[in-house]
Amino acid sequence: MDQSLISQREAFQKRALAVPVIEKRKPKTETNSQPPKKKRRPLPDFKNEKANKNQIGIFNNKMFQGTSKNKFRILANIVNFMRDRFKKGDNYSLTVDEILDETNMMDISTANKAWLTNDALPNNPKIAAEDGRYKYKPKFNIRGRKELLRLLDNYDQHGKGGILFDDVVDSLPHAEKKIEELKDRVIIVTRPIDKKKVLFYNDKGCQFTVEEGTV
Repeated sequence: MDQSLISQREAFQKRALAVPVIEKRKPKTETNSQPPKKKRRPLPDFKNEKANKNQIGIFNNKMFQGTSKNKFRILANIVNFMRDRFKKGDNYSLTVDEILDETNMMDISTANKAWLTNDALPNNPKIAAEDGRYKYKPKFNIRGRKELLRLLDNYDQHGKGGILFDDVVDSLPHAEKKIEELKDRVIIVTRPIDKKKVLFYNDKGCQFTVEEGTV
């Protein structure tokens, strides 16, 4: 190689070594650094939500119970009224308005009146409905002493036993007086379990006397 070229190369290398080199370093990253924490959304308070639902349910249930009690209180008053007037011998039919007027319940709500007209009275076993008019419906269709005696005889002949005194009272106007008039034709027995009276037919044809010494 030419000596001049060698000299130029050496001179260039010396100049290159003399120039300071600045190293561009990458910024240090903290290995232990963590990304910023995300804020958690608050969890729903199921306990309070359940408590609120329970409170709402209890309120609705109480309101329903109160409404139901009020309805059946009205119905019970009507049935008792109809039965009492039947016992006195008054069993002609009445409209709903006439019944409410007689029982001093004209101030009931429209909803309760509709319930009486469309459901409660037509479907009540103690009430007979016909053409929008209502009257008491007794358990037995008896109108006097003879029909009562015939009914008791029928029960006796078919082995049905007796009839509750209360059922007779609810089925026959002025029943106590008419039962008293038939005291020699009926037998009244008080049940030991509930102390309720039961009427039996007194069949005199089955009565006979036994002479001494026969037994």
